[in-house]
Amino acid sequence: MMQILFAFFLMLGANSFAAESEVTLPRVEFSGSATFETLNNDTYVPSSRTRFSKDRSNTLDDFKWTNPYPAQNYGYPSGASGVNLGGRSVDDTQVTSLGVPLNLPQGGGGDLSFFPSFLWDEVILSPSTSSSGFSPSAASGHLELVPWTRARLVDPRGIKLNSRATLSVDRDLQTYSLASAKEDVAMVAGVLLGRSQGYAGELSYYLLKKPGSHLILHALGTNQKGDSPGSRSYPSPQASKDVWRLIPVIESHQELESGSIIESTLFADFQELSFNDPGPGGSFSNTHTQQYGIENALLSGPYTFALSGRHVRFQSTSFDDVNEWPLYAAATRDFYASDDLSLKVTLNSTYLSKIGLYPGGKVSAKFAADPKTFPFAEISTIAKMPTLTARYYRFGNSYQGNPNLKPEKVHALLFGFQHENARVKSTTTFKAEYRNAIQVSSGTTTLNQGDAYLLSLQKELSFHLLDWITLSSHTLLTGSRLKDSRFSYPDLPFFTEVGGLRFDPSDLWSLETNARYTGPSITSTGAFHEPYTLAAISATYHFDQNIHATLGLDNVFNSNAEAVVDYPLPGRIVYSSIQASF
Repeated sequence: MMQILFAFFLMLGANSFAAESEVTLPRVEFSGSATFETLNNDTYVPSSRTRFSKDRSNTLDDFKWTNPYPAQNYGYPSGASGVNLGGRSVDDTQVTSLGVPLNLPQGGGGDLSFFPSFLWDEVILSPSTSSSGFSPSAASGHLELVPWTRARLVDPRGIKLNSRATLSVDRDLQTYSLASAKEDVAMVAGVLLGRSQGYAGELSYYLLKKPGSHLILHALGTNQKGDSPGSRSYPSPQASKDVWRLIPVIESHQELESGSIIESTLFADFQELSFNDPGPGGSFSNTHTQQYGIENALLSGPYTFALSGRHVRFQSTSFDDVNEWPLYAAATRDFYASDDLSLKVTLNSTYLSKIGLYPGGKVSAKFAADPKTFPFAEISTIAKMPTLTARYYRFGNSYQGNPNLKPEKVHALLFGFQHENARVKSTTTFKAEYRNAIQVSSGTTTLNQGDAYLLSLQKELSFHLLDWITLSSHTLLTGSRLKDSRFSYPDLPFFTEVGGLRFDPSDLWSLETNARYTGPSITSTGAFHEPYTLAAISATYHFDQNIHATLGLDNVFNSNAEAVVDYPLPGRIVYSSIQASF
């Protein structure tokens, strides 16, 4: 998880970033939009983005849809429990906003559902170096939640939208929100009714604004209550959870006369979450979290330096108490061997006070073969820190965390090429990876189980059949083997395919359909996971430039997925939303 504090753009999904339009590769120009973006302005290897739909009212719904592997939501404080921990889960996902970790470091808090989507301008999944879309930790990585208020203040495109009202409804949840921005301040507030009840809001305000310099205050808060149905294996139909959260942030950007840029983000994060199951054999749990941190980056010519640190205090009845310091440092140097060849070298190191210091690095190269084709290659080595769930979570006699876990040391080699023309964008990537995997043993204890080898082929394609019809495909083939075992890497399917078709016949309406097929896989104990398919369809109509409505159907096929994921998917859900801007 070496890149987790700074990587925001993750390779799980759909569209590869646009290749340069000329053969000559320009020098990297950093706009300095935010500290945590600076180390990810990588022009050498693909950095695909998967943007979530803004029509849905709950971020977690969209996250489940985007995750290509079984997302077992097993770890408290998510509220669901399960003992088949070979797969990845929401708890293993590092969530960041404005550089602020919205869950705990290295996992341990699947709380995306408590940040409803009306707070965000966009939601972007992106990969860390250790889990770039083809490894078993593809569900891990980084989720960038861009607050609506921040986007209105700092977006260089000069967005003219001043206010917005949104209503989103399905059978389980209804959300109502209002947002407004004027000059140096932007605010948004909303309420949720149904299975989750409560309110949420955010504020962004320029404390200082002048050419080449700004200081912005952000504040995000929520208080919500909702049910927590548990897993298919361990249902908890009477369970509920209650959370409040407050995140103050100060964001600084300074451009020096020398041309260098200094960026800093100072933040705090306070959370209390309670889980109560009054049913037979039920339980009550309470979690308090306090985090204080700072992130800094210096960009000077071809050099980028970054330093990030946090203090985390975590008290829970389901975890051991945690009090530790995660630190991260990195230095990057860009080289331009010729007009057609560019290189990037990165050295980094992650420190966790209870585990130790682990260095890493990577070397990337990109070559302009012609104006439309760009081969690339990268070799890297990192240490992926074990999650809090793996280290401390307790679930009766069924699962015990292991505080003595060591990081997964991941060594990877990847190469491929990008191609883009008027109708087709494609990225083909081959990857070989070796890691000393962290897994759950048959004795339900997490261990550094041994060596794992993975070979992957990933193909991303976006094709304009006509000017108003776009076809997208994301194909992933992965072969894996655990050393000294006859099993493949747990819960890692050999074949995954995500396909989408979008129709835009006019400026008034659009139709979009998506389907995800996940092939069979093997659990950590040798059990067989059946293949499953998820699908969705939606239509959007624009009454005029400022008002649009969406009608959609989620979980078109989901019965087998529910059995595999071990989570009570809600079945087919018809949802609708309407948004007015003024």
